[in-house]
Amino acid sequence: MIELYLTSREGTKDITALAESVQWSGDKASVCRKITVSLLHREDRGWPTPEEGDVMTLTDGEGTLFTGLVVRSSQDSEDERMSCVCYDRGVYLRNNDGTYNFRGAGPETIARQVCADHDIPV
Repeated sequence: MIELYLTSREGTKDITALAESVQWSGDKASVCRKITVSLLHREDRGWPTPEEGDVMTLTDGEGTLFTGLVVRSSQDSEDERMSCVCYDRGVYLRNNDGTYNFRGAGPETIARQVCADHDIPV
């Protein structure tokens, strides 16, 4: 069973019942993966509002299929549907423009340096 969770400042909430559709793109050979979610949304009902920087997690009952950041959310003022686009953290690598030349450094040191240069917590 597919489940969808939203993690925001208010904590983690199961939003599976609000999801009308989830489109998942990318695979293990891709640098980053993306999901596009269509959600039922009405603020007057107290339903969660995904915002940029929140985290969406897609699971299948056995494990996590996707975890990524909400990078865009939009809702038509007349509509009770909201669209959210989320990318996993591979988007940081895809948009990387750094060039490095390491000699004698271990993988942990290299990873720490590259992540620090791009404000990625390690």
